[in-house]
Amino acid sequence: MRIRRLFWMILCFLLSTNALWAKGSDDWQVVTRLKWDSPLRVELWSGQEYAGRFDMADEHVFRLKLPSHDSAGRTGTVLTFAREQVRIVLRISNHYPDLETYQRAGMIAGGITGAAVLGMAVKHSAWPAGALLGGAMGLGGGALLGGMAGLAAHGAGRHEKVAYQSRTEPPVARPPDPHEQ
Repeated sequence: MRIRRLFWMILCFLLSTNALWAKGSDDWQVVTRLKWDSPLRVELWSGQEYAGRFDMADEHVFRLKLPSHDSAGRTGTVLTFAREQVRIVLRISNHYPDLETYQRAGMIAGGITGAAVLGMAVKHSAWPAGALLGGAMGLGGGALLGGMAGLAAHGAGRHEKVAYQSRTEPPVARPPDPHEQ
């Protein structure tokens, strides 16, 4: 009974303090302080999405550099948006681990483990052959497991973090009413 009460007290404390630590994502100053040429994804209130690199932002304007396929990935177009048109700005982190490193590490660990396990399992009757066979099987299994771990790290390395999210829709420009003249 006491443990349950302690659990609920800790849970209530954590839930109440979470709101204190959370930062609002509607601060445009975060966008103005982004590093130049950092990868971004931008969504406008019109529904259009662009992926490119950050160029510049101030209190009125946001500029994004888009790559061109004709120029081998270099900047092809620079788009300028009014701040009011920007709905969401996502920062993209491109941390890609080396997949071969994971595979090599898995092969080494698997080879050593396989050689030791099969070498001890066959004891003195066929020790060198058992160690060689176990090492070869460990290399294959280690390469497979290392490759899987590398792919998991590769998928976990790409994150999108909300840098800015507008909560108020911009005013829609309406044509002048002819009856008001």
